[in-house]
Amino acid sequence: MPQPAATRIVKRAVGLALSNHASRAATALYQDSLPELTQNIQHQLARLHPPSSSLPPLLPPNAPISPVLPDDKFIRIWKTKIATGAAAGTSGFTGDHGLPLLDDSHCLRALALLVQLIRNGQLNDRCRELLLASPLIAVNKATTGVRPIAIGESLYKMAATHALTEIENEAIDILGHDQFALQPGGPEVASLSIKAALETLTGASTDLENAFNTLDRTAMLQALYNQPRLAPLWRIAHWTYSQPVPLLLLDNTGFLIRTLTSQTGCLQGEPLSSLLFCLALKPAIDAAKLTGGPDVKVVAITDDVTFLGPPDGTAVSIAVESYKTATARLGMNFQGAKSSFITFHQQPLSPAATTFAINNGMRTEAGCCIIGGTPMGPDRARVQAEALRIAQKSHHFFTALQHESMPIPVADRLLRLCGVPRLNYLARVGLLGEYEDALLFFDEKVSDAAQAQAGLPPDPTATTSQQSAPLRNAGFAFRTYHNDISLFSSLGAFSQAAPHILRICPQGLPPTFAASIQTTLQLVRERVGPDALSSLPPDNLPDTALHFYSTTTFTKLQRLLSSSAANRAAALSLQTSSPAEAARYFASSSPCASSWLADPFSVDPMPDEVHAAACKLRRNQPLCPTAPTTCYCGTDLSNDPWHVLSHKGGPEALRRHDACVNVLEDWVHRAGGQAFVEPRQDFWEDRRRPDLRVVLGAQSYLIDVRITHPTAACWVPHACQGPLRATIPASNQKRRRFDALAAAEGSVFIPFILETYGGFADEARTFINTIARFANSHSHVWTASQARLGMRSALHKELFRGNLRVAHAVLQRCNPMRYASGRLRCTAPRPPTYSTREDVDSDDDTPSPPQLQQLPHFQQLPRQLQPTPQPP
Repeated sequence: MPQPAATRIVKRAVGLALSNHASRAATALYQDSLPELTQNIQHQLARLHPPSSSLPPLLPPNAPISPVLPDDKFIRIWKTKIATGAAAGTSGFTGDHGLPLLDDSHCLRALALLVQLIRNGQLNDRCRELLLASPLIAVNKATTGVRPIAIGESLYKMAATHALTEIENEAIDILGHDQFALQPGGPEVASLSIKAALETLTGASTDLENAFNTLDRTAMLQALYNQPRLAPLWRIAHWTYSQPVPLLLLDNTGFLIRTLTSQTGCLQGEPLSSLLFCLALKPAIDAAKLTGGPDVKVVAITDDVTFLGPPDGTAVSIAVESYKTATARLGMNFQGAKSSFITFHQQPLSPAATTFAINNGMRTEAGCCIIGGTPMGPDRARVQAEALRIAQKSHHFFTALQHESMPIPVADRLLRLCGVPRLNYLARVGLLGEYEDALLFFDEKVSDAAQAQAGLPPDPTATTSQQSAPLRNAGFAFRTYHNDISLFSSLGAFSQAAPHILRICPQGLPPTFAASIQTTLQLVRERVGPDALSSLPPDNLPDTALHFYSTTTFTKLQRLLSSSAANRAAALSLQTSSPAEAARYFASSSPCASSWLADPFSVDPMPDEVHAAACKLRRNQPLCPTAPTTCYCGTDLSNDPWHVLSHKGGPEALRRHDACVNVLEDWVHRAGGQAFVEPRQDFWEDRRRPDLRVVLGAQSYLIDVRITHPTAACWVPHACQGPLRATIPASNQKRRRFDALAAAEGSVFIPFILETYGGFADEARTFINTIARFANSHSHVWTASQARLGMRSALHKELFRGNLRVAHAVLQRCNPMRYASGRLRCTAPRPPTYSTREDVDSDDDTPSPPQLQQLPHFQQLPRQLQPTPQPP
């Protein structure tokens, strides 16, 4: 029985996430399902690929032959640009399939040679047909119709991408400051520049019908050949576009339905397409700008071209008329119905501009419009509504996170790494309070999803500082946009766009934009610490900020400001925290204590209940709402529900300890070393042998594992002083016991101390790195990073699984219903004979005199609920 479409999408996303392609997985969840290739869709796709009536130009005789070396650059490009989880072409070969080839020198050289032949167009026509034949899929547009996307072969993508990396800076320089398609952060910079200019200028947003697929290839290739600085692209572009490209329409089973040919334009989804299109369009933009006069400015994002000029619109209409004529010569059709004049300044257009708009079917927008995916305009209600509509497109994503086929650890990772950043573009291009409704809606969705993944019910008030704090500050990194990220992101985008805004608005920032920047600077200055003040202008005046960021470049300003604000908030919180709260903060922010929330998946993810329990431990939330509120030792669990980890839980602490020892033994063997687990010597009172004997080459080690609960009453005085402070006395105790033994045997003793919150002591991290380095040089399977990540993930999985078992065992002992049910021979347990200063190390449990402050709560029950005494 075929699976529902939603289940198929979720399972594909889970597979991508487990392959560490989180971004691709999130994209799959955000997108709507693809339409079926009905006859109507096939006819639409055929109409979108018209025949060509011109011959392509000849390849210049001085086209260079470019070598492709099997070096680190080749490997880096393949891992970052090709092995992204993208769908395979007709051959079924993906970027992930090529990853094992990179580890073998012979395969790497062969792969580089094949890519070199493709890049230089040295393969015959039959090979070209096989490599360029692309499955064609139809994606629904936001309005009507479909957009054709060609899925190319990974080998061709590698060849094109390798060529692009060589001329990236030259291409940006050739396209000039009017075209933002290839510039870093280009869409954000373009949107902010247009938003600032439209307060005082008239704009014209233009649209071309099916531009990518109707562009004349002769003009496109000739524009490339006219640029000697782009000569490394000549051969591969000629090899690709000098002849028709086969496009295959396949059904859901992979059966070929129909074959189309691409004879004009460039393939959407192909690495060279954006650059080739922008090169061909540049003469048309330059001619229109020159015709309109010196007062006309242009902001372009590929084919979305916006003209800006004086308020009467005459110069703008002249430029648009020239642009329309020039694009017609390139084979493209100007769409007046999707183009518009923009008059946010509320001044009337000149008769000439009005006549031009009417003749071309262009509407006039005075309140709100969307350019480059950015709602803007003086009508705040419409702008808020459009932004909210954009945010509501995430509904599919949040629904998929709650699907029964979605594991909670995968959902947690997707929400943190891809779900929260999804709205970052809208936050960066928005002014202060401009998209408030959309940001609040998205924050509420993120909070509900985070609560569900932790096994907690949705709570509108649950957006705590810990949930939105970064991982390094003991949080969950589910950052809130409203009045938080939006401040730093908008200022970061403004700093990047400042040189372009100053070029378009030489008189300074317009009033609304200036007021927003001034208030934002004031709020940011109040939140960040002294370390980030040097990245802010001397004062909060908008013009000062504009000139400051126009002359000073800051990389990743948003991250710098948000990190400084989070560190300052954490420092202020610690000043008023109790010792137990400080100990919990340092335990959750210690080294490796947060890696289980951010590391790529190297082993199977934790079971859902284990992941939820780990989240509750970090949040200091009880396992369930009906959990006992008093421990069997008499300790109140209301404020410290995970006090139960201070006890042994019967044999469960031993199981947790042994599972961590077995993980170390397993990875030592994988690395190529030898390991021997000492059997338990419970009949020896001094427990004279450590847990593990390891031999790595010429060096031998004695390892003893200990798991410490840093928020236990006996460890709080140490743990509240800083990260991993509770591991220091535990390590010293182990050394006093085993150092002499290790010295006598010529070994190195390693106290392998873990904390229940996931932190690894310094000696533990050092030993993990030792095994990883040994694996890198002695194992044919594991690299150092893979071994390090695998050990860390496996240890966290067993640690938190053991935590859950210990907690269940202790809570079961605390539950009064076992003794108040009135069942036959149901007797209450004897009061404990040792104090709450139990440590969780399974080998160092030393009983001490009772120090209980109150009786267990099952002895405080009403008389009618107390257990019936049993006869002797």
